[in-house]
Amino acid sequence: MKNIFFRCDSSLEIGSGHVIRCRNLARELTKLKFKIFFICKPYEGNLINELKKEFEVLVLKYSDYKKDKILNNPDPFYLDQNKDSLETLKLIKKLKVKNIDWIVLDHYGIDINWEINLNREIEKIITQQNRAKIFVIDDLANRKHLADYLLDSSPLTETKLKYKKLLNKQCKKLIGVNYVLM
Repeated sequence: MKNIFFRCDSSLEIGSGHVIRCRNLARELTKLKFKIFFICKPYEGNLINELKKEFEVLVLKYSDYKKDKILNNPDPFYLDQNKDSLETLKLIKKLKVKNIDWIVLDHYGIDINWEINLNREIEKIITQQNRAKIFVIDDLANRKHLADYLLDSSPLTETKLKYKKLLNKQCKKLIGVNYVLM
């Protein structure tokens, strides 16, 4: 069985779009016999209980001082990427899965730093022949990614150009309305 891990969040402050997009993709992948796991932080107004009706959900419980403790944080998507990636791996390690085929990221607070840290640390917990592929869902084109695939369903034709300096050359880009996850 192939394992796919989704890292996304929802809350009253950031909304539910990231989780809904990922849930739609996860439903289709389940039909193809993939084992799906969601990894989420339990922010106020999250959709974790809705996800649990269909999928296994791993809940990140680390304290994020800037996000969890400071009121009126100007960036609702902020997270400590180092801490988040390491805690994500700890949760995966507890599952004792033998392989991670894909990691799907749909989070404005995650960029190349999280992805590099994950790739560096994943080999310490899982011995698999092929590295996990990273699939990024984004629609901002405002930060670098170390991804195998990037999906941006924005209708703007210049979106492809925006990613030119943000992605590694090998990254396959799925750009445009043909890739809307509905």
